[in-house]
Amino acid sequence: MFSRHAAQFDRLLDACMPPEQVAILRDIFTNPRVTLEHKGPVVLSGSLIAPSIQSARWAVAQHNWDYSGGNSPSQGGGMSTVLCREATDFRGNGTTGNTDITIYLPVTPGDDPNVVEGTVIAFFEMNDGTFMAPGYGDDQIGTVRHDITGNAVSPKGWGVMDGSDNSKLKGGSALDIATNKRFLRQWDVVGSNKGTGGAESDSVTVGAHSGSAVDSSIAITTHSSGTTGSTVISDAALHVHELDNSTQVGDGGGGTPVNVVTNNLTDGVVGDITHSSHTHTIPALSHSASGSSSLSHSAVSVDTVPPFLYVAFLERLNNSRTGLGL
Repeated sequence: MFSRHAAQFDRLLDACMPPEQVAILRDIFTNPRVTLEHKGPVVLSGSLIAPSIQSARWAVAQHNWDYSGGNSPSQGGGMSTVLCREATDFRGNGTTGNTDITIYLPVTPGDDPNVVEGTVIAFFEMNDGTFMAPGYGDDQIGTVRHDITGNAVSPKGWGVMDGSDNSKLKGGSALDIATNKRFLRQWDVVGSNKGTGGAESDSVTVGAHSGSAVDSSIAITTHSSGTTGSTVISDAALHVHELDNSTQVGDGGGGTPVNVVTNNLTDGVVGDITHSSHTHTIPALSHSASGSSSLSHSAVSVDTVPPFLYVAFLERLNNSRTGLGL
């Protein structure tokens, strides 16, 4: 029941109901301070009229969002706020002359707000008179995500991990994985967080081959001197020595030379010729060889970068006034 229906109870007076009873019924059903509760649906066939009904209002952020207490909401801190001026529309018009108001920014657990100066936000006025703007949360500070748009300008509150767009002055870690060409991997222990390693290319050195006896000089057995022993050559070919009477000899006194014939040698057959025993001497021979089995190989360049696709790595910055030191 509503208070405007109070006059309807006067009809009970016309029906001769005692005035005390009518007053009790009127107080029960038309008391504006009593909370109305209804379990079924409420169907409104006409317009709803009230002194002030507003689903949302507009405001323009005068600064970046902020938090207090030393921790952002994702790290267990309290609710963040942003200082705004109320506007007349979603474009942010009509803020001139309006005073600053503090608007609370509730976010889901593990998230942080992301409202920067100049952002137009929708907010509500709560029953206790405070202002609240839900829905302006983002990933927690320090989150890394991929982006394939290729835009040079990062979204508000995010920075490309090139050491500049995510610098300390902008609320980032200043980690540079762009110009340093680093892949990201999961640390094995917390102490390795933000540590670096690996290389874009590698040098492989093949170890030297070494040995023991093979490295020393190799000696070949010496051939000592010696003889073949006595050798008898027999069965020589039969041959003759022939002399004729044309052979001349002198008489030693200066006289006329005369021809001399030796009969026992003419046409005489010479028998087997036997050589006396003799030896063949072999000189001593010494052979040696020196060498080493050590092999040295120069460094080989190996490309260790697997096939890849370029995308942007964006870091969630601490763009709050506390994080930026404003």
